[in-house]
Amino acid sequence: MNSLNIKDWTGRQIEKFSSGDNWCIDREKNAFLMYMGGGRADEPYIWTFWWDGHEVRIEVSSGYAKPIDGKPVQEITEIIIPIKAFERKDEILKLIYKAFSSNDRLVTKILCEPKEGDE
Repeated sequence: MNSLNIKDWTGRQIEKFSSGDNWCIDREKNAFLMYMGGGRADEPYIWTFWWDGHEVRIEVSSGYAKPIDGKPVQEITEIIIPIKAFERKDEILKLIYKAFSSNDRLVTKILCEPKEGDE
């Protein structure tokens, strides 16, 4: 998937996350997605999506739902968007979904409505 212009840390164009990568970047859209931790003892995995100067917190379930076309599905259970960016939530959700779904080993469903967070 090339639609996000995802590049690795060297600036080289990549088409997908490779297995084990914990981040991606889209310099053109001034955005990056980074894994922060979690996933132990039924805790969610915590990701941060930084876009246009705003940090969006994302929680992803630690378990997998029923596979779709042979690909495992993890579910986004919480998204917290800063108040200043909340009016652009639809654009943010599209970028988040594209970033997660471009990974061959992870197709993610968004199961929640985004919440307003602090600044």
